Amino acid sequence: MKKQKGQTMLELVITMGLILVIVSAVTISSLNGLQESQFSQDQVQATKLAQEGIERIRVIKQRNYMVCTTTPVATTKFSDLFTSSCPTATPCKYILSSGGSSSCGTTTPYWLNNTSPYYDQPTGTKFQRFIEIRDFPSTGTLTQKEIVVKVSWSNSSGSHQSNLTTVLTPN
Repeated sequence: MKKQKGQTMLELVITMGLILVIVSAVTISSLNGLQESQFSQDQVQATKLAQEGIERIRVIKQRNYMVCTTTPVATTKFSDLFTSSCPTATPCKYILSSGGSSSCGTTTPYWLNNTSPYYDQPTGTKFQRFIEIRDFPSTGTLTQKEIVVKVSWSNSSGSHQSNLTTVLTPN
């Protein structure tokens, strides 16, 4: 009789160990799935923000908003960017006003650069959006500009980035 009680106790301990291993594996799998799901949501949001950045630049181009260059400080129309050089190695540093004002200091600026603090952080998000305007490399002319929008964010698994690129022409 005692031998059966000891054997039953051993079976119970082995069963509990197996249940613990199985529950742990399911928990780890669930947590990994949740992390992947959150990353996917973040990536979709970052892509939307990058698309929004490209659309903002298109609207600014269509309305021919004023642009301030940061070095030297000067004001010009957006259409004038197609007559100035902006090499790939050193993307241009511009401030685009959010309105059509003739002075970039009188309206909320929209910074274009890849160096802090020249980015915008969409309200209520963990994302930072960087926008670069540079000469379109394949043409070697000033008549086309490459717009690169980079949206970056960080989470528990590290830093991430979503990039979108488009090419604008004067017309």
